[in-house]
Amino acid sequence: MTKAAQLFCILCVSLAPGALGQDAPADVATDEAVRRQEGAILLRKVLADAAAAQQKGEVDQASKAYEDAYQLVLKVRVGIEEETRQTVSGLATVRMELARRAQRRSAYQEAELHVNRVLAVDPQNVEALKFKKENDKALEALKGRLPARRSRPCSPKRRLRNCAPAPWCRTASCSMRWAGSTRRRPS
Repeated sequence: MTKAAQLFCILCVSLAPGALGQDAPADVATDEAVRRQEGAILLRKVLADAAAAQQKGEVDQASKAYEDAYQLVLKVRVGIEEETRQTVSGLATVRMELARRAQRRSAYQEAELHVNRVLAVDPQNVEALKFKKENDKALEALKGRLPARRSRPCSPKRRLRNCAPAPWCRTASCSMRWAGSTRRRPS
């Protein structure tokens, strides 16, 4: 056998397994339809849980559930118009309630985070736009009295990523941070 024929045989044998492992376009479409149907069913369940939490007055839990529902809406996208409307409406209602509570506590920066999330999901929300203007006025009035965002102490989650823990810290999270350190922690 010539070298060209041998090379051709080797090439055919090496490419054959790849050709057999490919899915047909109909299989891919069926898999996608099944994934979307599963997402729609899960979305309805999460929406029911979020509405139940909202009715009980558990606003924080409802907010988390609506956030999960919104992620599912982004994943499924097709054939869930009513669920999308319910998700956006519920998310806006719950986040606006959290923003109002924060504003009553004079936590204007926290209120700003909540209202910005509402506007990210629903940019035309009139209530959120009005609230944002009022909150921005309150923040502007406090300018110079509040510490700059970077000068505030780190939150526990951010501390692990950005701030060095104290050498005497014995918490598990700090121990993980210090595990690779050559400095010895006090016992």
